[in-house]
Amino acid sequence: MPSLEVPARFIEDAFNVCEPEQPLRDADDPRYYDLSVARGDQSLSKLRRRFELKTARSPEPYLKLAFVSHRGAGKTTELLRLGQTLAPRYRWFYFEANTQLDPLHLEVEDLLLALVLAIEEEARTVWGKPLSRDLLARVEAWFQEQLRTTSWQETLSGEVGGAVEAKGEVPFLASVRANLKALLQSESKYRTEIRDAFRRTPRGLVDARGSAARAAGGAVLNAANEVLKAQRQELVVVIDNLDRYPERVVDGLLIQRVNQLEMLRCHLVVTPPVSMYYRPVSTSLESHYDVEVMQTVRLRGRDEPYTTLSGSGPEALLAALGKRMVLDELIPDPAARDALVRGSGGAIRELLSLVREAILNTPKGTTIPAAAVHKALQKLRRTFRDRINANGWAPTLARISRDKQIHDGPAVQDALFRRLAFSYNGGGWYGVHPLVTELDEFVAARRTLDDAPA
Repeated sequence: MPSLEVPARFIEDAFNVCEPEQPLRDADDPRYYDLSVARGDQSLSKLRRRFELKTARSPEPYLKLAFVSHRGAGKTTELLRLGQTLAPRYRWFYFEANTQLDPLHLEVEDLLLALVLAIEEEARTVWGKPLSRDLLARVEAWFQEQLRTTSWQETLSGEVGGAVEAKGEVPFLASVRANLKALLQSESKYRTEIRDAFRRTPRGLVDARGSAARAAGGAVLNAANEVLKAQRQELVVVIDNLDRYPERVVDGLLIQRVNQLEMLRCHLVVTPPVSMYYRPVSTSLESHYDVEVMQTVRLRGRDEPYTTLSGSGPEALLAALGKRMVLDELIPDPAARDALVRGSGGAIRELLSLVREAILNTPKGTTIPAAAVHKALQKLRRTFRDRINANGWAPTLARISRDKQIHDGPAVQDALFRRLAFSYNGGGWYGVHPLVTELDEFVAARRTLDDAPA
């Protein structure tokens, strides 16, 4: 939590406490507001219940869960808080895929490599239970065996020195951790070589069976599990921000290579794009994962105009914003506050982004005027317009708006992925983003659709 008083009373502080990309990690963070009722689903309580009901008698040894929602709905905050509520039985290991790995593309070898190294470091620096030197020596030997034919191995020459040995770490592993983290964040010939090398022995990274050299990588995860079992804890690996990747990339990781992920032998929580839930790329998520869907906060009733704000959703979003800033002092105009809520489409991250943009449009003064809010909404509306026009999505959005359901076609998946359309909790219906309905292109497409012969 920032060292700022919340709720903020000054513009500068409000800008900082409304950082949209900063999830709330602490269970007692005063900025948190529970939006479950406004979402109208039980996804969070059911997700927690799955862990609570897990016993040694369960037919499957490990939980494999997909937590799905529209981007910006608050998944990360809820997952981090869930990890705290499940402690001490479960040890949450949180991994942001798009920041730790290539933000555009990833494969299972990239992920497993990063996880092995990160969990070893976590055990040593966070749990205070470093893995044995003998084990890490075997890991070193296994890594070197896999990398000896790659040209990247040559770049490591001379980088392992006495300074690393003085830290009490295995020299090669210490060196490979720093270099590999940078290497996995962008595509290169070295990364391709390394991926190919580990692909030749797919079980080596995670499987404890087989020879010592082949099993060394997997022994890290197994040893970490044993450390936690001694403390009556179970490892949960959370792979977050997968919804930032294209569906085909995530499908290749979670569906087509699911057998490799199953070798992790720990509880697994993943956050694929919501569009994959509605229209699978290859096979459905439910074929391999227990899926919980967190709905978008509903702003209006199914048959009410898009200009309407009704139900508990708008009040809940304002209450959540009120946890961060004193609304009566900083946004005294009720109409301006309502405009921000409508412009969010029901996503807390979008609401925070709009507030920060409005503050940027308020160079001086102690309050955010309606004109500044209007400019923030104009900017987001222009972004939507350009994106829709560039891809020809107006007819698709018009049809979703009319039918209040999704239909077949790649444009529907794009609309869901880009947060232009949402699933709401009012009986399983869909709507488009309120700002989209204000665009001339949408209005024209909707008129053409309504005037077409039945």
